[in-house]
Amino acid sequence: STDVCNTSQLLVFFRGVDDELNVTQELASLHSMHGTTTGDDIFKEIQKTLTEYNLDWNRLQCVTVEGRNMSGIKICSVGQITKACEDAGISEPMFLRCVIYQQAPCAKHVDMSSVLKPVISIVNFIRCHALNHRQFRSFLEECDSELIDLTYYTAVCWLSCGKVLSRFFQLRNEIDWLWKLAFFADLVNHMNNLNLKLQGENNLVCDLFALIKAFRAKLILLESQEKTCNFVHLLYCAELHKKGEAEFPSSFANLVISDLKEQFRKRFADLDVSAEEIRLFQNPFDCDAADVPSQIQMEIIEFQENYCYVVVQGAWRQIQGKKLTEFYKFLNSEQFPNLNKFACKFISIFGTTYLCEQTFSQME
Repeated sequence: STDVCNTSQLLVFFRGVDDELNVTQELASLHSMHGTTTGDDIFKEIQKTLTEYNLDWNRLQCVTVEGRNMSGIKICSVGQITKACEDAGISEPMFLRCVIYQQAPCAKHVDMSSVLKPVISIVNFIRCHALNHRQFRSFLEECDSELIDLTYYTAVCWLSCGKVLSRFFQLRNEIDWLWKLAFFADLVNHMNNLNLKLQGENNLVCDLFALIKAFRAKLILLESQEKTCNFVHLLYCAELHKKGEAEFPSSFANLVISDLKEQFRKRFADLDVSAEEIRLFQNPFDCDAADVPSQIQMEIIEFQENYCYVVVQGAWRQIQGKKLTEFYKFLNSEQFPNLNKFACKFISIFGTTYLCEQTFSQME
């Protein structure tokens, strides 16, 4: 990120797991970059941080990144890290792009210009001029409207879009809006709910993956329901439908949802690649030993079949709804060293750069 003095600031966070599966995450270093910020420049600073903490590349399990200079194939930081691991004769780590930052562009990719541009123009016209704003509030009071104001729109915060569209739709009796507004207001509200869940503290990568998978399934459901004008999960559309407004533009809505589904498929391809391993980490009882990585196959069989681990299954039921980390603490790391190492890998992954963004916010 860039501070108020236009100096680029690079934050490097570490997330690790000790022998007892206690998670530690901390700011390892802050580098002020006064020159260029190429992938090579960033990689050199990361290398300095690893050297400072006396850490080898073979300890690295996953790198979570965001930004053009961080992600890519060869000359970016990801490419440099891959090469460093190859030179050290070790397998490359997982690379993830921040789940939150992948979700937001999916929504922005959907063409809402026919609705959003007029809404933004009207809202900003009202809010940017004090006289207009006062007169508009007085008008709403005279109309006995339940709402007393409009939400100001900013493109910087994606959540702002959902709030503006929702508030604008709720005022439609005063402004006589259309079906597309209702549909986008509903859809963006679903997107905002996902975004807020992804920002939860201490989410494991499997938690984030589950949220993304669930949202994909919701899109499929919405797609099938809107074709029959079933608006049980599109509340603003349902409101218009009850009042016998003009016919719902089903083909338009279907196109929007299809486009959104494709964006989610493309942007979360890196998580899909690791889907089987994530599922194994999430529930080691529900898997076939033949389908898991070879280094843990024997341990999975013993883990699932050993009668002693009926106790562990009891522990599994007890921790439902709690963090998965608590379950893996029950494992005997001496009896299941590879399974323990496998669990540590996924516990140590940063699924998002949320912690980094929080730090930048405090710095500003």
